[in-house]
Amino acid sequence: MTPVEIALSFVISYVAGIVPTGWFCNHKSMTEKLELCFKRAVNKWTNNPDTQNAVGEQMGKYLTQLKDFIAHKPVGRHPRENNLLRLWAEEILNDTECNTFLLEYEHQIMALKLEEGCIIAKEILEETNNIKVQIDQLRNRGITKSSVYWEQWASGPNRIKLNTSILLAGREKEKQKVIESCNAPCCLYVEATSTKEAIAFVVAAIISESDALAERAVVATNNETYKDIVENSNGMIFITDIQENAHYVVSRGHTIILCVCPSDKNNEACTIHLPILDRDGFISSLVGSGVNEAKARSLAIDSARDISVLRNLLEFTDKTPVWQTTGNIRLIIPALLLGEWHEEWQGDKDLVELITGKNYNNYIEEITPLLFTDEAPLIRIGKIWKIKSPFDLLRQLGSYITSSHLDRFAEVVEWVLQDDDPDAEDKMNEKGLR
Repeated sequence: MTPVEIALSFVISYVAGIVPTGWFCNHKSMTEKLELCFKRAVNKWTNNPDTQNAVGEQMGKYLTQLKDFIAHKPVGRHPRENNLLRLWAEEILNDTECNTFLLEYEHQIMALKLEEGCIIAKEILEETNNIKVQIDQLRNRGITKSSVYWEQWASGPNRIKLNTSILLAGREKEKQKVIESCNAPCCLYVEATSTKEAIAFVVAAIISESDALAERAVVATNNETYKDIVENSNGMIFITDIQENAHYVVSRGHTIILCVCPSDKNNEACTIHLPILDRDGFISSLVGSGVNEAKARSLAIDSARDISVLRNLLEFTDKTPVWQTTGNIRLIIPALLLGEWHEEWQGDKDLVELITGKNYNNYIEEITPLLFTDEAPLIRIGKIWKIKSPFDLLRQLGSYITSSHLDRFAEVVEWVLQDDDPDAEDKMNEKGLR
């Protein structure tokens, strides 16, 4: 802020009753001057007489907003309101009496602002320390500071430490939306292939942006503790998968970022869907984490750039995915052995029936829910069904593959290799197909 903007901000604080009035005892006309400037601004802002009269009498409502506007605080105002505040500020600075007063008392006002700023800074520091103490007390009860969460999530064996860019590559727009949501109380949904990835993405976005945001951000996993800290803190950023009355959390002055996977309920109007990670950025981030480039390129292929799969391949310690029940493992193994198939090609559908021993439609009905589970092993792209990362899934489920599975797989291989076109060789030797 310029000195004049600082002085103007102080005068507005005085008129709004935020600072003591004694210092301005000889300048009571300042309120009247600000009112005249406000009405002139309103008349420029709108040509509608009714609106001019109605808004022109509401200077008090806009005083604190003008102070924030001058201080460039992003408080989420409507563009039309910003336009009115800009016009009002211009009117004040262009008014001869106001401008003379501000310039005359510039140094005294700045001294008072400095004193006021020190008091505010002390209050902010005390509030920050209080928040830190609360978080430290609640850490073992399901509340984790964003920086601590990241250290735990990103640290792996052999001294591997993942960079935040591993989750942000190609997701710059999504990161910006997360940061914008932190500037004012609101609710935002972030959907990824797994809840864990969504949480890690939000944490990475925040801690890579600024320490100030990171200090306010916590990951909440315990419902009761979450409720306690919502009631007893101010201006927090909650990153959680607990979907319980998010609107109340916002009404208490907090930002809540709900992390979900495709099977979870969400509010589509305020949901970010994370795209697949950028290949070059993914490889570059792994190299920056100490993985040699050849290995990084191999991991990009084997993991299909899926963070959950990558962490499995790097042998990070994680719980078994929730979808890996005995019944689901039986369902997924035939799909794992096939790798992929096209749902409109009859030959592919016959192969699915051969290896599963089931009617194609019945099998699809049984396996479809696995598309929407947390850390889903299966994906469908258009008409193609495929295992997300055959290498990783085979490593996880290899011990579950039985001789019966292999016998069926051998039948599939034999069927595929059968030559049912006696003229195939002649066709391949034709000039047009050489």
